[in-house]
Amino acid sequence: MDDENKPLAKYDVDHNKVDYTEAPNIVWAALLDLRYKIEVVRKRDYAGMLYMFDGKSGDTLMFSKEVSLAYGALFGPDMDDVQTWQNTAIEVIDGRTKSSR
Repeated sequence: MDDENKPLAKYDVDHNKVDYTEAPNIVWAALLDLRYKIEVVRKRDYAGMLYMFDGKSGDTLMFSKEVSLAYGALFGPDMDDVQTWQNTAIEVIDGRTKSSR
């Protein structure tokens, strides 16, 4: 499956859980507001792509951006990276919500 078209992780929206242990190259994944599926997928040693999908719109891709991976994220994501990705996701959602009012 093309990781730019649909989420790779398994999302359990009813229980607010994400499982990406078996998804290829996912460094981090999260569920925001029980709607937005967010994934960082490794593309190169120190770079990945942040993808955001709208779960209420059939998991359509709503945002993507190249991001850095500190230390290559060999043992999982760096906490500073996660904070940056979370902030980016919140800014995207807040901007989208404001523009739809």
